[in-house]
Amino acid sequence: MRDPNTTLDNCVWPSVGYELVREFPAVLPGEAIRGQPQSILTYGPTNSIVAVFASFVHGEEPVKLSVGDVWLDPYLVVAIGNAAVATDRTATLHTTIPTWLKLGDVLVYQATSLSPSGQWEISQPGFAVVRDP
Repeated sequence: MRDPNTTLDNCVWPSVGYELVREFPAVLPGEAIRGQPQSILTYGPTNSIVAVFASFVHGEEPVKLSVGDVWLDPYLVVAIGNAAVATDRTATLHTTIPTWLKLGDVLVYQATSLSPSGQWEISQPGFAVVRDP
């Protein structure tokens, strides 16, 4: 079955066949140290806007959507922020890890992207474990 979002316009011709060139959002959270700032590196498609969300990891299966799986706890989601990606497709967002979080709490992060063509996508999850300095 062919992906309806893929056309030969999205492909390049290497030496052995077609290679799909497609940009997806990604999220790479930094260390989660209580009371300290945290940097969250995100990638998005060229000229897109990304938004990052976080929650505690929960024991349920991810919610399946056509744009990707949602790993965030649907009952407790925090919006970290949003930004337009730079020419290198990155944006870095910042937050502060609360001091009241327990050591060993696992935080899950996901980024969404909206491209100029109106395509909306969600990243795979990124994880960080809360620790002391």
